[in-house]
Amino acid sequence: MSTELGRSNLIILVGVVFFTMFMNGLDSSITNVALPEMGTVFDVDIATVSWVSVIYLMVLACSLMVFAKIAADTGVKRVLPFGIAVFTIGSLMCAISPTYWFLIFSRAIQAIGGAALAATAPMVCTIYMPPSRLGFSLSILTVGTGFGYAIGPFVGGLIMEYSTWHLIFLINIPVGMLCVPLLMKALRDETVGRLVDFDYLGAGFLCTAIFMGILSLELLPHAGMWVFAVMSGISCSALLLLFILAEWGAENPLLNMKMLLHFDFIVLFLCLAGMNLAYTGATYLLPFFGEVYLDMSALEMGEYLLAGAMVTTILGIPIARLSDRRGRKVFCACAGMIMGLVFLLYYILADGMSRTTLLILLLGIGLGWAFVGGPMGSRLVEHAREERNMASSLTNMAYNIGGVSGAALASLIFTTFSDSIGMDIFDVPDENFIAGFEPAMLFLALCALAVGALALIVKDRKRKVTIEPIFGEHRVEGELVIEDLPGPGRHHHI
Repeated sequence: MSTELGRSNLIILVGVVFFTMFMNGLDSSITNVALPEMGTVFDVDIATVSWVSVIYLMVLACSLMVFAKIAADTGVKRVLPFGIAVFTIGSLMCAISPTYWFLIFSRAIQAIGGAALAATAPMVCTIYMPPSRLGFSLSILTVGTGFGYAIGPFVGGLIMEYSTWHLIFLINIPVGMLCVPLLMKALRDETVGRLVDFDYLGAGFLCTAIFMGILSLELLPHAGMWVFAVMSGISCSALLLLFILAEWGAENPLLNMKMLLHFDFIVLFLCLAGMNLAYTGATYLLPFFGEVYLDMSALEMGEYLLAGAMVTTILGIPIARLSDRRGRKVFCACAGMIMGLVFLLYYILADGMSRTTLLILLLGIGLGWAFVGGPMGSRLVEHAREERNMASSLTNMAYNIGGVSGAALASLIFTTFSDSIGMDIFDVPDENFIAGFEPAMLFLALCALAVGALALIVKDRKRKVTIEPIFGEHRVEGELVIEDLPGPGRHHHI
């Protein structure tokens, strides 16, 4: 399959991927604002209606690696348009859902499309973009997803203020209808490979293991569900063991187990997952902090979150481009240290915090997240050796596993220390709220600081960087070789 695209087609392809990942990120958070109204419309309680969000994350995480393997074998030309089309159809089904269970089914369909997008979008970077621009190209995806996720509550608040929850899903449809023909134009000359000996057994074990693992985490914060949570966790562990055993004997494994033998790859995967655990846990709790403790409206809190997202949008790509030139280790460590410091300040200043302080710290979170996507994602890909395409999809797997874990663990710590299990969040007294919020933020701070320390353990790999235009393949300005030497420092020559 060809990896050469003309300049115009490459720009179209990257633009389409950016907007589809933006919509994917938006859909992961925008529904949270509308959950209370959905619960009223469908006559279900808040715990039940929360599955509108949970089912999306579960199905996406379960099916992501399946689509990654299909795309790695056949190319993105088949999987990426499929993902956009299914995501768009699922969005329409959600918007017209007549019952709660039809909405849950529609969200699962939408998540299948989202999984195909999340699996193939990073492959666009590793297949079609120059290796010297890996951090830059992956940062485009991260900025798109992160910006969409961050402004979801703001956009959802606007929609709920002036319209109904149906519009939350309808806004995806014009984007999908526009992106599919543009994508087919950009990839019209690409050939499609053939799927050979697909590892159905391994896919079944992995999907079920992820489902049981996420179910275990989701059940933890709920009263009386500890036994089911533990049973689900044990089932997840057993299924993961079966998956590993099945993969070692498979001719065409879903995931090359040799990647897991490399200590540096495992550490970097844990860093990426841990960073998203801390980030998602904080962004899960902070809207409640603003609305319950500071008495802000959902729309006001959405505006504050938007400010932090703008910092990431402005700085994410320049930081990623700098990491392409200077190496990634320091940038990855900075991500953990900045996030850890901000969360520590939330822990210290939470009681009596003003709106101004809240805004300043949200800007700090935006700054920390700007160091994540390009540097951390591309560093994981570079340490995957010969499995770069699958590793690019594993970056999104790390984001999803970390995200689900972060929200579940933050919720568990908050409800435990605030003594609010089974209570409506808006009925929690201020002193109880702070009693739960502070230890949760301390936990997230320690996770982020641990990521910063782990990032320093792994050395940057020796890489050859070609200085060339970002979008184009006709002229090379020069060549920079960065070599790791036994002693301190590096040797650079042009």
